[in-house]
Amino acid sequence: MTEEIYAGKSVAVLAVSSTSGEAGGAERFYQGLVSALQKRVGHVELISLPADESTFESILKNYDEWSELDLSSFDMVVSTKVPTYLVTHPCHVLYLVHTVRVFYDMFDDVFPGANQALVDQRALIQRLDTKAIAKIKHRFSIGYEVSARLDQWNNLDAKVLHPPLGADLFHEGESEDYFFMPGRLHPWKRVDLAVRAIKSSDLPNRLLIAGTGDAEKELKELSAGDSRIVFLGYVSDEQLVELYAKALAVIFVPLREDYGYVTLEAYKSGKPVITCSDSGEPLHFVKHNESGIVCDPDPHSICAAMQKVADDKEFAKIMGQNGKRSIAHITWENVADTLLTSGFSEAQPEFVADDKRAPTKVAVLDMQPIDPPVGGGRLRLLGLYHALGENLETRYVGTYDWPGEKYRRHQLTATLEEIDVPLSDAHHAAAAQLAREAGGKTVIDIAFARLCHLSPNYLAAAREAIEWADVVVFSHPWVFPLVEQDLKPSQLVIYDSHNVEGFLRAQLMDRHNPTEANLLREVVQAEYYAGKRAQLIFTCSQEDADLFARIYEWPENKMKVVPNGVMTSKINRPSEEKKTSAKQAVGLLENRIAAIFLGSNYLPNVEAATFIVEELASSLPEIDFVIAGGVGTCVTGKLPKNIIVTGFIDDGQKLTWLQAVDFAVNPMFSGSGTNIKMFDFMAAGLPVVTTSIGARGIDVGGRNAMAVTEAGAESFIEVIRSIVCEPELREHIGNEARSCVEEGYAWEQISKHAGSMIVSMFR
Repeated sequence: MTEEIYAGKSVAVLAVSSTSGEAGGAERFYQGLVSALQKRVGHVELISLPADESTFESILKNYDEWSELDLSSFDMVVSTKVPTYLVTHPCHVLYLVHTVRVFYDMFDDVFPGANQALVDQRALIQRLDTKAIAKIKHRFSIGYEVSARLDQWNNLDAKVLHPPLGADLFHEGESEDYFFMPGRLHPWKRVDLAVRAIKSSDLPNRLLIAGTGDAEKELKELSAGDSRIVFLGYVSDEQLVELYAKALAVIFVPLREDYGYVTLEAYKSGKPVITCSDSGEPLHFVKHNESGIVCDPDPHSICAAMQKVADDKEFAKIMGQNGKRSIAHITWENVADTLLTSGFSEAQPEFVADDKRAPTKVAVLDMQPIDPPVGGGRLRLLGLYHALGENLETRYVGTYDWPGEKYRRHQLTATLEEIDVPLSDAHHAAAAQLAREAGGKTVIDIAFARLCHLSPNYLAAAREAIEWADVVVFSHPWVFPLVEQDLKPSQLVIYDSHNVEGFLRAQLMDRHNPTEANLLREVVQAEYYAGKRAQLIFTCSQEDADLFARIYEWPENKMKVVPNGVMTSKINRPSEEKKTSAKQAVGLLENRIAAIFLGSNYLPNVEAATFIVEELASSLPEIDFVIAGGVGTCVTGKLPKNIIVTGFIDDGQKLTWLQAVDFAVNPMFSGSGTNIKMFDFMAAGLPVVTTSIGARGIDVGGRNAMAVTEAGAESFIEVIRSIVCEPELREHIGNEARSCVEEGYAWEQISKHAGSMIVSMFR
């Protein structure tokens, strides 16, 4: 039936040929893909162009060549490696193998201490990739590692579609005494780890290394004098098959590998695989002590794994058989059908069943209201969940952290419903008593799990939402301990982390105070178990993800950066006429430069506001400093004449102030997560002078989109003076800032992307 549907169609598979002429896994990949498509489609052609990546100029030339390629004679194109996806075609399916990794995850390794020119090159490549790939409706990748990088660096999703072996020539054989290590001899393959492991051991077993490459000379020098280590050089396909068949085990320890046919080839040969905890895609196949051994990336750990296999050959055989069974479902037939179905979906209405499915129900739980969206937490809640997708119904259950409010249930957007259940008087009284014991600090949020038994109505609403939902999101960890036992095994659980709470609260709490010390322990415990239970963790920045990995040892592959953002459709850069009108509306003088700081009543914001009052205002009397938002309630005493405190402002007032001022300041010295206020400033086209902490988690992609300076008053003042004295510089930074948020930090896109991730994981 499939062959009949596509009999009259023509498909082009787009490939990049090696300039060295060497054949490897990529060539076998293309061979398998083309062969599978040929069994289903009338005409399949492999379009392959050489791609020289030796210089940046040659890389850009590759991009230009592919972008100008006319493939209109084909009914469908399948792009694969960079830069084949630059092709423009109405029926374009991406099956992503990889981008130029030296400008992505390997950048810091290849270019330590990179200069600005290299940073700008990286930014340009990432922008070109993002722009091209975003236009492709149907996106797949060869593995989770590739999809994760696309998600992290380009904020785009791609469904994982593991390819099988290009040619299934492999068979099992009687194991001999050697470990086998095939592949290119490249530094990223880390053959040296296995060489050092053998050299440091008393193992009698040989290490046979097949392949050639850049690192060959260094590896042979490292191996000198050890007869157990044998370099075979290039081997034919027939020799390769036999080397696999007779191996005791296969060693494959690359750094963040895209895919790696070595794992599949080993399993097809019935051999276990020894790999490392940072080896990337192999970790999605190798189950520790089931189908192989996962080691730390060091010679000692690898040596221990080799010893374990050598000592128990029966165990090695069992692991090899388990591996073989685990990949039986990966077939070229499935790959070809999936790609063709997606590409020709408009002609095949039976495949568009997704839109007709029952809506996916998403419950989001926290202990604050969303509306009005005042402060970073509420802005994230509204921005992230306002438009997850037409087929996702989102129900938010929150409360008020102050007394006197009433129950509220209303529709915020077409797909987002908000329910707010007031806390009991007893709850508020207990929280107030705890605050007094904690030296006056606000603790109603971090003590929520301890005190919420006093608010049974809230608990009932939260449990009702969980019962209703397919997906449960814990926004902050505060509610998780209360309802952990109510979660169902079939539900997708997500932890949406606004900050690294354990780290942040450790900065804010006095651990010498017993009350605060106990509360801090509860924060760490709630956060740890919320992340441990979740199948997916949203982090505001890569820095937060790295910190979670260090503190809690959460797996990196279940953490996804979902940055904070701004509604770019609501905040725009004003014209000169609008700026003049806004200045008049808020009472600013046209002949004076004005700067703004915006924040809620939150300790790191209070520190920043104090810095503005005590350090900046007196040193820069020619500038008016506006302190807007709830943080103004903490700015007391006699203030300098050039300090303007607005107090609480609504969205309309905030927009007017952003239009009226000339630049923004963000002198943050503590805190975690990303400052949402930065996106408000940038969306308004304001140049921002900020500390590195204030800019945390914002990737400007090499643009001059903000002025980041040291935390000291002297350097901060110096940068402000340079901004004030150069109107053209202010204009340039403001334009770059606006472009930055439009491309990477627009809630309109972030919410949609988060919805795609939820649907993909749930189904």
